[in-house]
Formats: sequence, structure tokens, C-alpha cells
Amino acid sequence: MITLDWNKGSPATPGVYFLALTLGRHLGEYGIARWDNSLWEHAEPETILGWLPIEAMVAALPPDLKLKWKDANPLAPDWGFLLTESGIVFADWDGSGWNPTPQASILGSVSLGELLAKCQFNWPGTLEPLPESTTIDESSLTAWEEIPE
Repeated sequence: MITLDWNKGSPATPGVYFLALTLGRHLGEYGIARWDNSLWEHAEPETILGWLPIEAMVAALPPDLKLKWKDANPLAPDWGFLLTESGIVFADWDGSGWNPTPQASILGSVSLGELLAKCQFNWPGTLEPLPESTTIDESSLTAWEEIPE
């Protein structure tokens, strides 16, 4: 388990943050959002249980983390994690380049989903367990692509 030092409330400075988000009393997920010093972009404030700067999350990743790194330039704009000669960094792909531009050569990239499939982080709060009588209709679930080892 990777232990993160979660924060509550709002960040003091604009930037990109790693979030723990509640999806109700029983479920939660991790995500990334930009804070502009007054509003969250891509996140509802009432769903945020905890946050930390994306750089702090990247710094907490173990050096021996085994990920399947892909071509450094994805087809569609997206946030991603880059493997560079000096380590893992976070950047935004705008369709033509990474922002910020890494100082070291890029060896590959991976999405947040691929990273989360290989990592287990601590949770900044408590989720209630699902009642024992709960059934999940699997036909209503979104299909996720299995990530090969």
C-alpha cells in the first residue's frame, strides 16, 4: 500500500491535484483535477474527500513499479504519466506536445487508469460497507479493458 498524506479543504495555490472522490456512502474513486484558486475543473467540491499535489503522488510511487509503458505521444489529448531518463513525471498532452515539457528524454507514457490498476493507495476517509443483501447488475457496469502484465 502506498501511503499518501491527504489534505482537506481547498489548496492554497493553483495547480493539478490528485483527488480521492466519493461516489456516495459506499463507493469512491481517485481522479485528477485542476484547481484555479477558486474552482475545481473536472471535479465537484462536495465529492472531494482529500487531495494532494500531483507531484506528491508521483513522488510516492515506488521505484520498482512495473507498468507497461506505451509510445510517448498518445493519439488524443489527455493527462498522463511519463517515464523519463530522470524518473516519472506528470504532464498534459494537448495533441501536439507535453505541458510542461519534460527536461529529460521521454521513454514512454501511461494513463491514470493504467497507473491506478497497478497501485493501491490509502483512502482519506471511511466508506460504509455495502449491505450484505446488495446485488450488482453486471450488465449496467462499464466495461474496462484488462491491462496485461
